[in-house]
Amino acid sequence: QHTDVQLNDEFDSLKHWAEINNMIINTHKTKEIVFRRPDPCLYVPPLLLDDIERVTCVQLLGVYISKMLRFDEHVKYILTVCGQRCYLLKTLRWQGLSSALIDTVFQSIVLSRLTYALPAWGGFLSKQMINKIDAFLSRSYRFRYMATPRILNDILETVDDKLYNAVCKPGHCLNSLLSTVRTMPMTLRSINNLQLPLCHYMLFKNSFIIRTASNDSY
Repeated sequence: QHTDVQLNDEFDSLKHWAEINNMIINTHKTKEIVFRRPDPCLYVPPLLLDDIERVTCVQLLGVYISKMLRFDEHVKYILTVCGQRCYLLKTLRWQGLSSALIDTVFQSIVLSRLTYALPAWGGFLSKQMINKIDAFLSRSYRFRYMATPRILNDILETVDDKLYNAVCKPGHCLNSLLSTVRTMPMTLRSINNLQLPLCHYMLFKNSFIIRTASNDSY
C-alpha cells in the first residue's frame, strides 16, 4: 500500500505513543517483516528500521508466517510437534490403553494442534503441504491412533463452517469483516446474500472470509 509516511517516522510515532502511555518497546525482541509478492522484479525493499531485525518468517500467536504469506514453515513445525506427540500415544499403547482412549488422546493433543487457527492458514497451503498433512493423518490411522480416516480438506471444511456460522452472528468480533448485504430481486433458493468483492489475487480469494462466504453462496 502506498503512503506518504516513512516507515522510520511511523515507528518513531509508535515509540512516542508508547512512552506517553508508560509503555516500553523492547527493540531487542521486536522484529520486522515485509510482506510482498513473489515476483522479485516488482519488489523494492523499504529502508531498515534502526536497531530492529528484519526477518523472513515470524511467529504470531503460535502460527509461522513467511514474508510471502506462505505457511510451509508452520506446516513443518506442527508436523514435528504432532509426530512427537504420536510417540506418547505409542507409549500409552504399550501401557495397555484401549483403542477408544487412544483416539480420545489423539483428538486432544494431536488433532487439536493441527486444527489450531486452521481457518486462518489452511486456505493458503500448496498441494505439496496438503499432501504432507494427509500423509501424516494416513499414518496415524494406519497405526490406529485415530478411529476413522481423515483428510485435511474435510477437517478444514468442518472448522471453516463452525467459525463462519459464529462470525455471522452480530455479536461476534469478526462480524464487521463480512461484506455488505446485496439486494435480491427474487429468491428461488436459500443462498448467501452477501455482496462479495472482486478477487484479483489468489491470496485474497483464499482468505477465510472470502473463501467461506463464496462457498456459502452456491
